[in-house]
Amino acid sequence: MAGVRRNVELYRRRVRVGLTQAQVAELLTGVVQAAGPTWQHTILTREYVSRLEAGKITWPNTVYRAALRTVLQVDTDADLGLYCQRVGARAEVEAVRRRDFLATLPTVVITGSSSLGELVAAATAHPVPPPRRVGLEHAAQVRDLVQQANMLDHAYGGGLAREIIAAQVRWAVSLLDTHIDRAAESELPAAVGYLCTQAGWAAHDSGLDDSALHYYSAALRCAEQAEDWNLRAVALCDLTQIAAYSGRGDDALTLAQQASVRADRIGSLRRSRVALQEARAHAQIGEAQASLAAIGRAEDEFAAGNPDSEPALFATQLFAAEVMGDSGSTLYTLATRGQCTDAATSRLREAVATYPAAFPRSRALATARLATLLMRSGDPAEAVQFGHQALDTADTINSIRVADSVRNLHRATAEHRGIPEVDALRQRAAHTLAGVSTARWRGCGSA
Repeated sequence: MAGVRRNVELYRRRVRVGLTQAQVAELLTGVVQAAGPTWQHTILTREYVSRLEAGKITWPNTVYRAALRTVLQVDTDADLGLYCQRVGARAEVEAVRRRDFLATLPTVVITGSSSLGELVAAATAHPVPPPRRVGLEHAAQVRDLVQQANMLDHAYGGGLAREIIAAQVRWAVSLLDTHIDRAAESELPAAVGYLCTQAGWAAHDSGLDDSALHYYSAALRCAEQAEDWNLRAVALCDLTQIAAYSGRGDDALTLAQQASVRADRIGSLRRSRVALQEARAHAQIGEAQASLAAIGRAEDEFAAGNPDSEPALFATQLFAAEVMGDSGSTLYTLATRGQCTDAATSRLREAVATYPAAFPRSRALATARLATLLMRSGDPAEAVQFGHQALDTADTINSIRVADSVRNLHRATAEHRGIPEVDALRQRAAHTLAGVSTARWRGCGSA
């Protein structure tokens, strides 16, 4: 083959580490298969290694190059004589420009022609190893991560928070595979479980319910290990809300009932949350009286609750605006079917007026639902006012649930076409939705 140059660097490195081509191929196969499910059936042969040394293959894919560096114990692709062939005069000019630019960088070694994504992947390829032993101080670190993850999720939505929290979960879970001090045997898995619930909620808010279910399964396993009934209730409450949001009312009711098992083991505020989710499940299957009764129980438990007596690992304490927002969203589901419209509107108004600034997504959800109800009940002027407030926040938050609420509002504006203010809101809502290319309409939007 014309232009083929034997890869002497690769050959010399293999000889230096004392491996045959067949041995290199066997080791490469093991490393590549460990890279993930996509590669688990990959088998590299001696002939493949021979083609590399012959220069017939100069730039394997990212995973193969990483495996070669590991097996042959080098830091860079250049150490193995690997390079990406560029064809054409334009590529040559770009290469010259790149060399000129790199020449101005002080003592920075950048090799090969990897893409930006490949460079970042290489930089993050090695996770932080867990310590040999972990104790209460590590459980405290995970609890801090729970609080940070919760704040990030509320402020920016699951679309942004999901990947960040996922990295934290990977590190936290790795702690459970180390030697755990006796004092932290329940504290650590509980903290990890709460972090998993945060990751699960961010996944749900991103429209990835399958991923969310995996996180919540992990949280429930942590709850079992830690014998933490509050964590169990937290995970089951979130799963109830996800099921209701997906339109699976019967599943939601079953999960809510499971969350209330051994209610004597959990605090009043947690029992209030369980009752709110039970109300949501009843609303989803059209049981208005049962839903209202559950809301009443939730309010009684909330009134009796004492935040200081609740477990410190709760991502957020239940507060008055959330009670109004959650119950208003539950009644919103019934209002879309012609029931409890006034009660839903009243509760959503109070939630919108009292949500703290740290909860912009919750306020946006409540505001969009309030605007939708007002639009449908024949008060388009006030609906437009709240609709623009909702869109002001929706444009800054990456959340499938917020996008679904905006979509509901957009549909409701169709009833009042021809009113200039409504048409302007409708156009703005459409513009917002156009920027949410990954949104998946799930047909409920009440969670």
